Amino acid sequence: MTCKHMARLIFLVGFMGCGKTTVGETLSEIIGARFIDSDALVESAEGMDIPQIFASRGEAYFRTLERRAIAETVKLRRAVIATGGGAVINPDNVSDMRGNGFVAWLKADENFISRHASDGARPLLAGMDDGQRLKTIRALLREREPLYRSASHFVLDVSAMTPYEVAIAISTEIKRSST
Repeated sequence: MTCKHMARLIFLVGFMGCGKTTVGETLSEIIGARFIDSDALVESAEGMDIPQIFASRGEAYFRTLERRAIAETVKLRRAVIATGGGAVINPDNVSDMRGNGFVAWLKADENFISRHASDGARPLLAGMDDGQRLKTIRALLREREPLYRSASHFVLDVSAMTPYEVAIAISTEIKRSST
């Protein structure tokens, strides 16, 4: 079911492990839009995965690549874009997202994040035991929550929702806000 009144671009922001990719795929199917994962764009451009980029080139290099990827997405006609967890750190990313689409913050509590971000593919949490991981998540959340809040048009606590429920809630909010 394609909705003609939907935002041209829908950006999903939030901490690593909050479900941006899964929700984005689901939402794109519901509204009939293309799905883009900004991390996948970075990996494709570099020919290596995010942990390898962090290990070989560092976070600053990754953030430069992430900036380029998000700048490319705003040229798209219609898409749902899952951003990396730290995309909101760069004010240019936030400006691009807010200026070209609808930004939804998928907010989750630290326990949800710790459970879902412990897959070994998260370079900022690599090699940590459960206690260290939770401490790092708390510190990063304190730093990033104000950035997510100011970047977003819509905030949704996803801690007790399925990806489908989240996608429906975002779709409903976009329809409501565009009438």
